[in-house]
Amino acid sequence: DMSAVSTTIIKDVDLHVVNKVDVSDAQKVGAVLNYITTVSNLGPNDVNDAVLSIEANGVNMVPSSIISKVSKNELAAGATINLDTRLSTLSKYVYHLAVLSAGATVTLTYQGTITSTNHSAINKATITPPASGFYEINYENNISVAQTFIKPTLTQPQNVTVCPEQLVDRALESDNPSFTSYTWVLVPSSDAIHVHPSSTGGTVVRCMIKNEENGAGTLAYIITPAIKAPVMPIDGGAPSVFTTIEGDPKVFTVTIK
Repeated sequence: DMSAVSTTIIKDVDLHVVNKVDVSDAQKVGAVLNYITTVSNLGPNDVNDAVLSIEANGVNMVPSSIISKVSKNELAAGATINLDTRLSTLSKYVYHLAVLSAGATVTLTYQGTITSTNHSAINKATITPPASGFYEINYENNISVAQTFIKPTLTQPQNVTVCPEQLVDRALESDNPSFTSYTWVLVPSSDAIHVHPSSTGGTVVRCMIKNEENGAGTLAYIITPAIKAPVMPIDGGAPSVFTTIEGDPKVFTVTIK
């Protein structure tokens, strides 16, 4: 005697996220970075239970510090932002914004410590509406990446004194051993001193030094560590551009008796 039809109403929304870090130059491992993540609802409708994920790669962040510094006054009245412990991991934190009104903006300020031995410290923020009830009309502004390049640090080998034709063999150490290359610049002090570099290359200072005039002499190497790193697009796409990040140069001196 009765028939009913139910139609789900899908509301259009345009969520937007911008992720920024406070420094633009390369940083060493252990540096503290200050992040600002801004989430906006560009409308036209309010959205319930929007999902914000903050994914860290090479950065150690404390999830409680993110919640504690949210500008909650810009949420809808009485709305909250909660960490979803079911989905969060050591490197990814998932938050639910109970009600994000059309035109509202939420700003999160927090810190992270660089732990990466890779080429970069990456902080990726993603905002999406819930799985049902809403339609995102512009996914191009739902992801924002903040990248900080890692500045390699070189442990200088000890200077050495050798006899003519004695092999020089000194190892270098870097805080990014898997990704660091080295640039060697020789500053000769005498044309009579010749260096025959080793073909092994790598992180070892290895060469044969011969003094053609049997006199004393000094060779100075300027050593610069470097990392070749991909530049991550801010929208989280695949990188297509690379840059080289150099560390502080150091001098290694060889004295011939």
